Amino acid sequence: MSVPAPPQNASCASRFGPAKHMVPLAPAPPVDGPSGAVAQRSVPAKDSVPAGDGVPADDSVPADERLRSVRTQFITRVSEAVLDQLLDQLLEREVLTDGERESMAVRARADKARDLMDTVRRKGPGACSELISALRNADRCLSGTLKLL
Repeated sequence: MSVPAPPQNASCASRFGPAKHMVPLAPAPPVDGPSGAVAQRSVPAKDSVPAGDGVPADDSVPADERLRSVRTQFITRVSEAVLDQLLDQLLEREVLTDGERESMAVRARADKARDLMDTVRRKGPGACSELISALRNADRCLSGTLKLL
């Protein structure tokens, strides 16, 4: 029995080449008997993925430190379109003020990314968690590259 390869994420593949960070498929579960019914198996709770929009990855590292550690990569890799989405989402979540959003919106891409990262980091771990969550919504590929999933 062959398992088809998952489709490439078009947005990720188009900006960064083929998606090499994809998780390999697990072997197909065993077939139970001649009827072809799939056998059931349980997965331990420790392997489950946390639900919700919070920052699940490494809770022992504060969100502001996690952002500091990926600052340069974020500035280099984030697109103009994603930055605009982040500015809008953070304004809606009241992380940014209207004035902060407007002053960042007119800057060049790298300066906008730098200003956004530094402004949010100065506001503390709660604001940083909101930025990480907004980035996950706007660009899962970049979030994965930065290990912010």
